[in-house]
Amino acid sequence: MAYADSIEHSYDSIKEAMRNLQPLEDAFFTTEGIDPTSGERKQIRVPKFLFRGEGGEWGTTISAMERVRRYEDPVFSKIPRSSWKAFYETINEIVKRADAEMQSLLNLSPMQSSGLLQHYELPTEFIDFTSKLTTAVGFAVHKSQEWTQAKTITVGVLDVERASKNAVITDFAPVIEIAPRPERQNGFGLFSNYH
Repeated sequence: MAYADSIEHSYDSIKEAMRNLQPLEDAFFTTEGIDPTSGERKQIRVPKFLFRGEGGEWGTTISAMERVRRYEDPVFSKIPRSSWKAFYETINEIVKRADAEMQSLLNLSPMQSSGLLQHYELPTEFIDFTSKLTTAVGFAVHKSQEWTQAKTITVGVLDVERASKNAVITDFAPVIEIAPRPERQNGFGLFSNYH
């Protein structure tokens, strides 16, 4: 998982990685944020670090929508190349419509509706993160019973304070009244124009 100013470190086991990374989970800082319901700016306490688990080693991490836009999503290997552009345009329109309808139907802000769509597997511009290391590791080893050989997993650690200077980071928990999954996963989303 490569980001600007990233530092890579390898561990020999998940246990060793957990032991070294666990203290990061308990670090917080206070910053100004926007209340997703009222739109008011206020002081909020946020995790200093967020985590992302991936089952493999990837050169970069991009949003699901960016993978579709670049024709890099695995679905493109299953459809004729001549249909790729139309497929992307159709997916993009479906997501835009679902986003607008969620905002209207459930009275959600754009960030909240995108977070809801993200957690229910529609491609958005968000990259998923979590405030819990164990959740990130869980995503990294997801479907490991299907692995036919040993595999390297990646757990990215995002410095929230630094990242928030160039990206929007949103807590998906405010949609918990209608969708408990983001809260269970301690879900956050990063929206960046770096793609």
